[in-house]
Amino acid sequence: LNFYGLLGTLAAIALAGFAFQRVRRRMYGTFYNVHLVTALIFIVLGAFHDFNVLLFTIPASAYLVDRLCALRASWHRHRAQLSILTPNVVALKVALGALPLEHLALGSRWLYIKVPSVSREWHPFSIVGPNDVTELHIKAIGDWSQALCSMAQECQEVDVQVDGPYGVVHEARQWGGDACPF
Repeated sequence: LNFYGLLGTLAAIALAGFAFQRVRRRMYGTFYNVHLVTALIFIVLGAFHDFNVLLFTIPASAYLVDRLCALRASWHRHRAQLSILTPNVVALKVALGALPLEHLALGSRWLYIKVPSVSREWHPFSIVGPNDVTELHIKAIGDWSQALCSMAQECQEVDVQVDGPYGVVHEARQWGGDACPF
């Protein structure tokens, strides 16, 4: 019996258990944190079991670097404008500076947003509007979004933290046969 293999398997079972859609929908923050921790445990214990497992985790280092950069960027607070579109839908506009939104395909652009005055939770939203505006339309469905809609009735500005934007990159092509990703 390999002790590290057994613990790695238990971590993989925890990963699978928290990956069910019902769990993700109800406890996304818990799912995300458990996923990161148990994936790390699985990788480390897998490496103790068989060192070649580390070869398969080299691509994960790119994800780690990306998450560290996003964490650093998310510490910065932005001033966002709130406006009421309908009684249960609010528009949130935030100036993110010179971000390359024009390189992301419309319909695929999204970001995580946190409103510290509402809660410590991060929520993913699609970006609507043209390339020069980062605008989110948020419908009051859960506690967090209902609190934000209530806040929009009392004030027009709020501090937010942003992780993103993310999306699918356009692939622009030249007629000469060369492909240019941007």
